[in-house]
Amino acid sequence: MEIENKSVRTHSFFICLLLIMAIYLPVNYFGFVNMDDAQVFERFQYNEAKIDFSNMFFRTCPSRYYRPLLFLSFYLDSRVWGLSMAGYHFTNYFFHILNAILVYLIALKLFSQDADKKFYAGFAMLLFGLHPLTCESVAWVSGRSDIAGTFFFLLAVNFYFIRNPFRFILTPLAVFLGMLCKENALAGIPLVVLLDLFVNFIQNHPGKDILKKTMIWTVVMTIPFILYLFLRTNGWETNGHASFLMSENTVAVSGTKRNFFQFFHVFPVIAFYLKKLVVPFPLNFAISRINTLVYSILFFAFCMFNVFWCFRKKISFILWSMILVISFIPALPVAFGAIAWVPFAERYLYLSVSVAGICMAACVRFFVQKGYLDKKKQWIVFIALTFIFSMATLNREFVWKSSQALWADTLKKNPDSSMVLFKYGQTFGGEAEILAYKKAITLSRDFKYKDLTLLGMAEYEKSARNYDKAVAHIDMALHIKKNFKNLCQAAEIVLSIAADDCLWEKEYT
Repeated sequence: MEIENKSVRTHSFFICLLLIMAIYLPVNYFGFVNMDDAQVFERFQYNEAKIDFSNMFFRTCPSRYYRPLLFLSFYLDSRVWGLSMAGYHFTNYFFHILNAILVYLIALKLFSQDADKKFYAGFAMLLFGLHPLTCESVAWVSGRSDIAGTFFFLLAVNFYFIRNPFRFILTPLAVFLGMLCKENALAGIPLVVLLDLFVNFIQNHPGKDILKKTMIWTVVMTIPFILYLFLRTNGWETNGHASFLMSENTVAVSGTKRNFFQFFHVFPVIAFYLKKLVVPFPLNFAISRINTLVYSILFFAFCMFNVFWCFRKKISFILWSMILVISFIPALPVAFGAIAWVPFAERYLYLSVSVAGICMAACVRFFVQKGYLDKKKQWIVFIALTFIFSMATLNREFVWKSSQALWADTLKKNPDSSMVLFKYGQTFGGEAEILAYKKAITLSRDFKYKDLTLLGMAEYEKSARNYDKAVAHIDMALHIKKNFKNLCQAAEIVLSIAADDCLWEKEYT
């Protein structure tokens, strides 16, 4: 039995890797969902001649949405896979597997002094690879931004452990490339600095040396950040766009006026994300509200734990908690500023899950070293978490197999969300579409897709030959947003009405 146990620990990498590959294998057979996937697909399949690669990296004007490497990966997909949707999914799948391997290598370095380092590294790899919060990014083609940004972040941390001067070039370079995929890689800048502080602390280096190395890494990691901002703002030309770090497709979900007290909303959000990393359930694509009181109490408890560890001189615990919080700092402006229609999306924590996986493995190792867990109980924890995460992830990924499955599940969990009702109606069509649209407008006076909802209802009223109602809906839609797309759709509806009733043509066309 001891021989078998030793064999399992030795081969933990391959066992965990095969399990992650098996659980996520079904995503390669999914289609696209009507959340950005089709737009990405069509852009690079049918508009190749219009793609300006120079402008993709070097903008002619400041941009609030700057992810050139991500778009390049979609372009390469279109060249390699053509019209195969499986190819786009496979790229996400492949890079998620690579990320799991990189987590294993990092954990192997951090647990290098432990005799069971391969087991704990495999445990960290499995906790990341099968964590239910990674599902959205892997199963959704457009979720690749999180995977790509995290890939370069994990690559940067692995470069950090190289023991030669090249790491001072490769580490910031990898973080810089990550930022060209998504803003979440920005967390890599302070995380590398904190990681260096943590490593030097546990190795008992003199305080003066720790301070010196921290300052060096701070300067080194500032360079890619400055270069990234320079490219993103077209040489600091902001043109008054103070929010250039925000995505240009975001929209405020609340019309409330900002004030000083809104700043304190960030504390329950931090607690919510921490809880989500440890206990990811319930899983929900469109999380738009959290219980502020409950998570404020949890944040207070988190702070008290850190104070307690400070008095007990458990500095390494405090550093780990700081690293965990900083890992999702780029997601806080979205939740705190209410700039996206899904402010608490699960995919925002993809990078943080890689850190959380290592943290949880370190906790199990700590409990074993302290005698709170024996080898048998350690295996029970390992098997229990593996089973729970595997089943949750396997079930969750099938929610993303199609638009119908996604929006049916999302509406079930968010029955009073006007934006979810719009997407549900758009997906299912027919009578379900109109019922969903009507409920959406009844529930909310203002939401992101209200103009499109009204145009959809105008289409329905036109087909029912209720022309007065159709035109009324068009007027309301254009009052909300009179852009080219809406005007074209409105014109098509009115022209088709005119084809049925020539008296309408003169008045409305």
